[in-house]
Amino acid sequence: ISMIFADNCSYVSVKKCKFQDAFIVTTQSAVELQTKVENGSVIVEECEFINIISNRYPLLATLKVRGDIKFKATINKNNFTNCSATDSFSGALYVVDSSHEDISEFIITNNVFRNNSGNNAGAIYLNSLNPKSKFNFNNNIFSMNKNNDTYSIGCDVYIMINYYSYNQTSNITGDVIKNWFKGSKTDSVNESIHYETYQDGNITESGNLSLPSSSVKRMNKGLIIGIVVGSVVFVSAITVTIIIVVVLYKRKKSMYIKAGQMSESLLLGPQQDSI
Repeated sequence: ISMIFADNCSYVSVKKCKFQDAFIVTTQSAVELQTKVENGSVIVEECEFINIISNRYPLLATLKVRGDIKFKATINKNNFTNCSATDSFSGALYVVDSSHEDISEFIITNNVFRNNSGNNAGAIYLNSLNPKSKFNFNNNIFSMNKNNDTYSIGCDVYIMINYYSYNQTSNITGDVIKNWFKGSKTDSVNESIHYETYQDGNITESGNLSLPSSSVKRMNKGLIIGIVVGSVVFVSAITVTIIIVVVLYKRKKSMYIKAGQMSESLLLGPQQDSI
């Protein structure tokens, strides 16, 4: 059972909805939207996807979008937070086009992907079968996403370009893919995008790409420990300094009082004798 499953629709629009706290054990994604009609359109805008776990099937995600003939998808201004997939490629978003040679367009912009996890990528998995498809991933924010790679390579995005015919030619390169992500940022310290291109089942190119750093930096464990230890040392130094100042002040005050008492005794002494 999924939250929403739409198929064979010419137009699907999901706006300002909240999907939260679900454990999905099925062959469908939590929200799965696909069209198999010509000029189909899917819009997902200003929605929240929070604490959703997908299980059992590798082609799942919290949101899955698929289109066929002259398809257009718009995924804009959504928040994906704490979405995970224990057996799937991506925790948050799975996108796939069709091998049909008509032009399809995917506009995935201004979204926030935070603390999502999947086997290949935490945020986005793209499986493209059509060299004519157009992709726009501009102005997305990626933060604390995770995959199963030891060094978190591709933790945000995993791109698979599959062209099954030698008649199809690919002009997809690292520079082309990087241009898809204009304005997008991440807090990952390593290359957070991994891509592979295939021609008739044989890999032709693969690589990793870095996105510009977001304003919120991810601190590693060593840095956090260093900050904590430094703070403790700093506080301890201030405490010791205060104690020393207090002790010196009390000692000086005590000496001043004693000196005053001695002066007062010397002044009073002769007066008492005269009486």
